[in-house]
Amino acid sequence: MPRFVRVTCVAIVLASCVGGVSLNAWNDHGHMMVAFLAYQQLSAVPAVKAKVDALVKLNPLIAKWNEEVASLPVDLRPAALFAIAATWADIIKFDNTYHDDGPNRGNRPPLDQSAFANTGYGDKARHKYWHFIDTPFTTDQSSLPAVPNPHAVERISVFRKTLASPTATQALIPTQTPTPMPTPTPTPTATATPSRAPGWSWSPTSPA
Repeated sequence: MPRFVRVTCVAIVLASCVGGVSLNAWNDHGHMMVAFLAYQQLSAVPAVKAKVDALVKLNPLIAKWNEEVASLPVDLRPAALFAIAATWADIIKFDNTYHDDGPNRGNRPPLDQSAFANTGYGDKARHKYWHFIDTPFTTDQSSLPAVPNPHAVERISVFRKTLASPTATQALIPTQTPTPMPTPTPTPTATATPSRAPGWSWSPTSPA
């Protein structure tokens, strides 16, 4: 019977770079380490770095994040803010002002154009299905269902176009149709409202 393997894009990139080294790409620290390393590459493109810094400052939690990095040297703060911003998709999973917008606890896209809407921080849908790709496989030659769409790989392409656009504040909403997928019955989960996922901590001595 068909099964799915879930892959995060961050894990793919890291695996290609570090081979058999153990990875922690699925938690806050993993996201932040990857983001910090990526930020270092921006030194070669100051105009892009400035645009990235400006975009990070648009985050609704920027005031709180500024407080959290205040003990760092001034020249390290932009990289630290960028690293924290890399956890945004996980932060909103624990913020009850946001909602799951699809079946299977939000891990499958809703069957309308809202699944593709890229409208910025005013959007209170979590869009969990943007953060990974589930690829079906089979061990018995069963026919395979379509890969749920949109997914992380598809979103990377869309977001790159958004970031490169001179009118990046405008939404880019492709006219596509989400791929329907059979889903299990959702189970209730507790909600809380921390600024980011439980267990996250910041060390002033290490921006990553």
